[in-house]
Formats: sequence, structure tokens, C-alpha cells
Amino acid sequence: MPACHGGVPKALGPTEGVIALAGNPNVGKSSLFNALTGSAAEVANYPGKTVELQWGLAVSEGRRFALVDLPGCYSLEGGTEDQRLASEVLRTGEVSGVILVVDANNLARNLFLTLQVAALGIPAVVALNLVDEAESAGTIVDAEGLARELALPVVRTVAPRGEGAPEVLRAAIAATELVRPPAVLPAEVEETHRRARAIAQSVTRRTKAPAESRLWRWTTTPATGIPILTAVLLGIFGFVYYAGSFLSAAFSGAWTAFVSPPLRAGTFAVLGNTVAGRTALWGIDSGINATLAVGIPYVLTFYAILAVLEDSGYLNAAAVLTHRSLSKLGLHGRAVIPLVSGAGCNVPAIIGTRILASRRERFIACTLISLVPCSARTAVVFGAVGLYLGPLPALALFGVALLVILVTGIALNRLLPGKPPAFLLELFPFRMPTARSVAFKTWHRFKHFTIAAVPLVILGSFLLGGLYETGAIWGLAGPLEPVVGGLLGLPAVAGLALIFAFLRKELALQLLLTLAMVQYGAGATSLTAFLTPTQLVTYALVTMIYVPCLASVTALGRELGWRQAVLISATTIVLALVLGALAARLPVWV
Repeated sequence: MPACHGGVPKALGPTEGVIALAGNPNVGKSSLFNALTGSAAEVANYPGKTVELQWGLAVSEGRRFALVDLPGCYSLEGGTEDQRLASEVLRTGEVSGVILVVDANNLARNLFLTLQVAALGIPAVVALNLVDEAESAGTIVDAEGLARELALPVVRTVAPRGEGAPEVLRAAIAATELVRPPAVLPAEVEETHRRARAIAQSVTRRTKAPAESRLWRWTTTPATGIPILTAVLLGIFGFVYYAGSFLSAAFSGAWTAFVSPPLRAGTFAVLGNTVAGRTALWGIDSGINATLAVGIPYVLTFYAILAVLEDSGYLNAAAVLTHRSLSKLGLHGRAVIPLVSGAGCNVPAIIGTRILASRRERFIACTLISLVPCSARTAVVFGAVGLYLGPLPALALFGVALLVILVTGIALNRLLPGKPPAFLLELFPFRMPTARSVAFKTWHRFKHFTIAAVPLVILGSFLLGGLYETGAIWGLAGPLEPVVGGLLGLPAVAGLALIFAFLRKELALQLLLTLAMVQYGAGATSLTAFLTPTQLVTYALVTMIYVPCLASVTALGRELGWRQAVLISATTIVLALVLGALAARLPVWV
């Protein structure tokens, strides 16, 4: 059947209908989705929206239903694109049934959305999830009593282990065959909140006195939380950099040793050692090699760490800890997630700003993410400054980047109309991440990053190769001289490398050395052969600040529109030139 304006992926094949998976963020929806679909997921954009819906095929006793995982939200009346999309999908009348996932640890908070969905009259079943955690903490929920209060079937589940998944699917399919009249909600939102709390209290009992987790106190109290957050971020940085560097060398070495030689031979056999042949190799050899050297080692590694932090509950604690500080930048505490994600790759981090409530927040967050040094820019800083001048100057550059991010955020918060968002976030218990959930999240994110970024990287490599092999790249040296030489005090080859590193930031060093060898001869095998320490710092600083890369700008255009994407890009270029000019004239780097 057609559903959600044709949004069901064709790969799922024929189905009897669509069952939606709805619930608050962090209630284990993803784990239940995986258990119901076997992780065989498809992703499709909802028509007219940038938010993607995750689809899967759920089969029970020979009956096939499309399962759609709606964005996590606390209400159907909120202002975020995620909330609007969840509401729109549920109100189309094309959803056959809904599985409402609620967390037994936070029942009152979860039931507000449940009551709203019940008022739509859609056949529904409640998945009372994470009952094992609740019971271990001394919270017992009467599932039968909850079913009576809601007039909905209630099934106990432990989604990370798949417990209760078959039962909840059978109940949802059975519910689709029933005609359910819409429930009556109070006119006032506050009254609905009070009703949710009253139901939760009536079906919940405690076997031991509730006590605040020591981990929550340690991670959300500034005196201990800030050192813990600092240690976590340094750990992320160290692991991604060192593990990524090791994997990068391994993948790149394997490609160079086993794939590149026959690929080059085959290309030259077809096109010859001509401009066309050499240009083709920039794309199909160097382009894919660059993807392997950056995408898998750095981005995939970071996504794995991010999934662990999410599933453990620590990112929620970090949001609570950082909200007061981030509110000075015009952001909600949950913005810490995409901001930290930007250290791996700006592209998925920009896409991740969809969790923020307003366009104002998303614009501020996207601007700041564009200034966050991604793994490719981090590699440039360490390769240009850390390798030749030592770790302290390299870390100092990251300090400069942090200062720029803070000042820019404060300025945008003051200049843009509107107010910082109010804080509303649940406190979830820490839990041990499961390998299955971490692997699924990591692969799902990495797959979509690859689909979005790799074609642009390869296309950019072809373009760059054509300019280089035809010699057209040198024609840009003259027009760039007033800025590159006069303002930044850099040689012409550095300016050319900066221009074309926009296509692929990880090429900022490789291309610089290649161009230098063409201009200065074979002796220019080291950056220090033609750059002074001050020039090294200036080059790395400008690379770190100015517009991230083509893939990131594409993501900005997709999320905010091209006018704001160009505005953000221009802002980063101006900041990079100002800071580069200052660095070129300060003697502290010498």
C-alpha cells in the first residue's frame, strides 16, 4: 500500500501496511527497531523534509509490515523539524499502527507523548522498555495496570537483548485490525502532563528508596564533571588521532602496494600516459585512496566512540553539564553532541543539528561546527606544526580554534534575534552499551556519510587532477599574490594548496608538497625546506579555520539553504585571513 506519500523504500517489497515506532529520545527505539527488523534498514527522506526516516521490514507469522522509526521527540506539538515530521507522519492517516516505546525508568515523562498519540485514534501498543534496568534500580511498573489506565496493550521489553520484540510486533499487528476511537485529551497541555504523572504514580512502586546515581552526581556537577568531560574529550581526541593514524597508514599502504599499481597499469593501458590518463588516476586512484585514508580510520573510528558515549548515557550527562555554558552561545545542552561530532567530520555533525529546536540554533550550531577542526584538519595541524615544531605549538593552535568558536558563538547569540532555548532533558541511568547497537549505529552513520561525501571527494579529485595535469593551476598564482604573499606572507604554492584543499582538506599537505616539488625541485621533500616556522603555523591556522570542505558546504546548503551556507563559508574565510595575517606578524612562533 502507498504510505507516507510514497516514502516506503521499494527495497522492502510488498507489505500489508506501515507500523510506526514512536517515543522520546533515548528510550531504546533504535535497539527495538534492530530487534524487529534484524538491522536490515533502509533510509528515505520524507517528501519536503531534510530529515531522514529509517525503514525496515518486520515479519511476524508470515505477515509483512513496513516499520518506520520516527525521530525521537517529547511532544507532537514542538517546534523542531524532528517533532514536526513525527507529527506529520502520524497525522497522514496512512500509518496502520504505532508502537509507543516508553522507558520504565522515566514513565511520567514518556507518557505525555503516549497520551498525545492515543488522542489521534491510531491503533497502538505500548512497549514498556528497559524494565530490567528499572527493576534493578528498585522501580516496578505494573504493566497490566498501565494497560488498563491507557486502554492500550502493554508489552514488557528489554530491547537491547531483543526480549519482548516478537510479542510487541504481534500485538501491534493485531491492533492494526481494530478500530480505535480517539482518546479525549484535556485542552491544557499542563493538565496532560499532570495526567501522565498521575498514571505513572498509580502503576509504579519502589522496592527501595530512590537514590541519585553517584555517576550522575560526578558527571553533572561542575567540580567533578568538567574534569571528567575534559578527560573524555582528550581521550576521544587521542584515540581518534593515534588509532586513526595507525589505520590510515595501514589502509593507505595496502592500497598503494596492492591496488594502485594494477590500477595505474590498467588506466595507462586504456588511456595512455596522457593528460586524460593521469587526470583519471587522480579520481579513481588518489580519490579512493584518500577516502580510505580518512573516511575509514578517522570518521568510522569517531562514529564508534560516539555510539558508545550515546548508548552509555554519558552524552546526556554531558548535555546537562554543558547547557549553562552553551546557552551563552545560544545553544541547548544537547548541541554538545553535534559539536563534539564535528571533531570527527563536520558533515554528519552539520546534519546532526536537526535535533535543535529552532532555525536560529541550527544556524549558530552549523557556524560553530564549521570552525571545529575535523579529523582531516587535525591531521594537517599535526602534520605541519606538530611534526616539525612539536606538540605544544600544535595544541596552541587548537586553543586558538576554541577561542574563535567561543567568541563567534557569543557574538552570534547577541547579534541574532531570539533567545537561547529553555533547558528540557531527561536524566537516564548509565548503562553498558551493547556491541550490536554500537555496530549498527556506527555502520548506519558511516554508510550515509560515505554516500554523501565520497562522490564529492572523487569528483573533486578529478577536477583537481585536471587543473594540475593541464597546468591551469599555476595560472591562479598571480591573482592570489596580494592575499597569499602580501597578507599571509606565504609562498604562491601555499595559496594554491589552500584553494584546492577546499575540495579535500586532507590534501592540504600532500598537494602543498607536490606543488613545491614542481616549483622548487626534488629537494622540497620537507615542509621546512621552503616554509619558515612562522609560515608553517600561518598555513596550518588558515587551513584549520577557513571553510571546511566541499562536502561540508554541501551539507550546510542542504540543511540551511545556500544563502546561509555561503554566509557561513564567507565568515570562516574572513576569520581565517584575519587570524593568518596576525600569525604571520607575531614573533611568538619563531
